[in-house]
Amino acid sequence: MTLNSFGKEATKEEAMEGCDLKFKLTPSGPFDVHRIASMLYKAALGEVALKMCRDAVLDPKFDEIRRYIIKGGTFPNNMMIFKKGHPSLPMGTEWYEVEGVLQVKLIVQGLIFCIMLGERPKLNTIYELKLHVIMFDLSMEKPRGSS
Repeated sequence: MTLNSFGKEATKEEAMEGCDLKFKLTPSGPFDVHRIASMLYKAALGEVALKMCRDAVLDPKFDEIRRYIIKGGTFPNNMMIFKKGHPSLPMGTEWYEVEGVLQVKLIVQGLIFCIMLGERPKLNTIYELKLHVIMFDLSMEKPRGSS
């Protein structure tokens, strides 16, 4: 399954390998990067609260993320979305620290997203992944995807 129609009015229907099920995606409007990113940041903070503790997400280092979730606007980092979905992947999260900041990978309905829980360092991709991901600069009002 490949989902390349973000922001376009299209229906993507494809049989999944190894079974008789079909996955159908029908966008209902323009792809809103900030709305998706805000939801992902909220889920990531929730996961941190579950794994660490509730007080961990109340740390002032997450103030800008909480502002972004609650008030919207922009956020000074990037979001990465893998171009190919993998419907067989279980939903979940993984994280690790980069220069003291949590980088979170979220898998939602087979789509893989990566975000940083902080302003620095900027989320970036290695050369080998550039063909496989779309990067969105969340510091822009209307981010456009770039490979």
